[in-house]
Amino acid sequence: MRPDRTIARALRRIDPLLEIRWVPRIERWGVYHDLPFREDLQRLIEQNAVELQVDLVRRGYLCTRQVCEEMVWLQTQERYLVCYVVEDDGGFRPLDGRIMEKLKRMDQLRQNWDVQDWKTYMTVKARLAQEQRERAQDDYYAQVRRCGITQQFLRDAVQGTPPLRSVYVEQPDQPSRMAGVVEPAE
Repeated sequence: MRPDRTIARALRRIDPLLEIRWVPRIERWGVYHDLPFREDLQRLIEQNAVELQVDLVRRGYLCTRQVCEEMVWLQTQERYLVCYVVEDDGGFRPLDGRIMEKLKRMDQLRQNWDVQDWKTYMTVKARLAQEQRERAQDDYYAQVRRCGITQQFLRDAVQGTPPLRSVYVEQPDQPSRMAGVVEPAE
């Protein structure tokens, strides 16, 4: 089985040496780090299988070369394995973005940041957010300074004068100016 290309690319963005493969023995996806190329891997497995078979014969055990190759292959997979793609209970889970989050968390643990590193990281992150807010605020005030209508409206508001309007708006405390309208008598 072949993994989804987007997942494989996202894995390589985390670390170029990460690779995802289907593990038929347990029917799960496995994430591997720095797995040798197929030719090198096959040569490595054959070489180690011969050494294992000789070592087992010295200890008094007889195993076929195929069994030794399978044992070496399983050991090689375990050596390069980062994690399996599984649910919390160990059940099957399809490939999705959750594995990326898990690998990012694992990478932060691998980097072994101490409290000072996290403090520096959070300080820089807060400073960048503050600078972004200030830029957005400066953009707003620059826009107000460029807009003549907004400046006139703000001057009128500060001086307490009613704003100039292009349409006449009747004030509620003034009597009606419409001709022919009779005010009700009290």
